[in-house]
Amino acid sequence: MNVTRERTRIRKYVNIKPFLAVLLLGTAAAVLLLGTAGTSIGSSPALAEQSVTDGSPLHPSSVGSSCSRYYVISYIGPYNNPFMPVVERGVNFAGQKFRIPVAFEGPETLSVPDEAALLRSAIASHPCGLAVLLADPTALDAPILQAERDHIPVTLWNVQDFTPHGGPISQLAYVGQDETLSGAKLATHLLPHLYRGEQGVYAVDFAGEIVAQFRYNGIKHTLAQHGISLSELTIGSNPTSEVSTLASYLAGHPKVKFIVSNGAPASVGVVTYIVHNHLAGKYVIASFDMTPTIAQAIKTGVQLFSLDQQPFLQGFYAVANIYFAHEYGFTPVNVNTGTLFVDRSNVNVFMRLTSEGIGA
Repeated sequence: MNVTRERTRIRKYVNIKPFLAVLLLGTAAAVLLLGTAGTSIGSSPALAEQSVTDGSPLHPSSVGSSCSRYYVISYIGPYNNPFMPVVERGVNFAGQKFRIPVAFEGPETLSVPDEAALLRSAIASHPCGLAVLLADPTALDAPILQAERDHIPVTLWNVQDFTPHGGPISQLAYVGQDETLSGAKLATHLLPHLYRGEQGVYAVDFAGEIVAQFRYNGIKHTLAQHGISLSELTIGSNPTSEVSTLASYLAGHPKVKFIVSNGAPASVGVVTYIVHNHLAGKYVIASFDMTPTIAQAIKTGVQLFSLDQQPFLQGFYAVANIYFAHEYGFTPVNVNTGTLFVDRSNVNVFMRLTSEGIGA
């Protein structure tokens, strides 16, 4: 490998995309340490006897074996959600850096049964590894466990295993943010701008989403300790209906002083309602995730801040986990891609990243 050339490439990215330099440095270091991607260390006796964190032995037969591609499976594809295209770019970036075949797959509309079907189809294709968004353990545990039995490396991304029993799925590595913790952190960040006795509303795009519930619970529990209440409101994912639903709710709840959006889809309706009705400053506005709309709202003072979970890194590190597990027998690791607050002090950096499609 030409180290000088690699360093030149890294310096180029440092100038253009500062946060991607970290990824490239890590990639370069891994290549220098481990050799080319085609070199397998699966025949090492010491490696064959090594154990992963849950006590299960590595499967030497799976290390460096022939396979189809690395799959990242979601419950919705990169179609009508601004978050998922950024994840897909992270997946593809990992494929380019590691020179491996990758695929980001999800249904056209949000569907756990369709995600389960995509997961089973991927397993049948003899994949090199699987990264799974655990939208519903009831529907997805069985195929994940089947993949484990087939010695296919598996990691979770975006949604961790929230089941209380602590079964085998909970032992899998996770790439994403701790949703309950992120809710508590967001609430703590809000507290200096709120007063005891105030009320707020948590806007979600659809009811029952597991991630939204854990975020909501984290926010509500933290605020309740300071005498501040929070209610949940499903506003949908269509901007027009979002605005009308939110307007009706606020008209019937005049004591609401702050609004938190669960993510990018809900934030569109909230920001649109505030801007069109010239209500900037009347409500304290916060959200999860970053998009150009959210970034612009923060820059103009419509929104106070957003908590970014860096979906580009979720896609990249999900692939990195299963790549290193398959190719070298490494144990997948937990990667916390949150929690980063974006406010007026650093929003210009993120406006550039979101405009380039790698920040959200």
